[in-house]
Amino acid sequence: MLMKLPPVGKKRRLSEQVYQVLLSAIINHEICPGTRLFEDELVRQLGVSGTTVREALAKLEQDGLVVKSPHRFTMVPKLSQQDIEEIYDLRLALETLSVRRVHERITPEGLARLKELVMKGEEALEQGDLNGLVHYNEEFHNALCALSGNRRLIRMIQILRKQIRLFRVRGIRDYPGLEEHRRIVEALGERDCERAVEEMSRHIIRGKQYYLKELAESTSGEVHDERGTEANDFEA
Repeated sequence: MLMKLPPVGKKRRLSEQVYQVLLSAIINHEICPGTRLFEDELVRQLGVSGTTVREALAKLEQDGLVVKSPHRFTMVPKLSQQDIEEIYDLRLALETLSVRRVHERITPEGLARLKELVMKGEEALEQGDLNGLVHYNEEFHNALCALSGNRRLIRMIQILRKQIRLFRVRGIRDYPGLEEHRRIVEALGERDCERAVEEMSRHIIRGKQYYLKELAESTSGEVHDERGTEANDFEA
């Protein structure tokens, strides 16, 4: 049984609204990996037509956030070790390319925005605001990617970042991501392209190792709720 989903309004195209509602529920684990999504149930809960639901599910499938079954249902997939490795290998290639493009185009305003997001993330961490930390982590990567000016590159990176959120990390123990963000921004500010690329590479590789460790612990039954923080979604 799905969690209760809110009915959608009329301001934007309905299929886009349904997509956004389902996307939010999936990446925030209100709809968990392994959950089956049935068209008739979504129609009833969201108060829209079957065509609208099918269009939204098709877009989620394009993003790799759901898979279709021949048995008339759609499922939110569970990420495997291979999935995590593939996602991070692609992120390594694409996000280091993004940093090179940002280095060519960075403006004082763009640099100031990145510094602001790092600072806000640090403030959220100091206050124990894990939701805020997740938000500013995502905003940092989105802002950095947007500064590349390459629309296709931006789209591909955004899809990969959505996909990795299918895996739920329980807490953020010993997570050095904010310091890594700061070093990336410092290198860009000093116009040191190779160091910025190196820092991003280190950031992505460490994120991959972090997720693979979390997956190994979760599948071996070693994950406990004794980490001092509530479960939350966080990615490099």
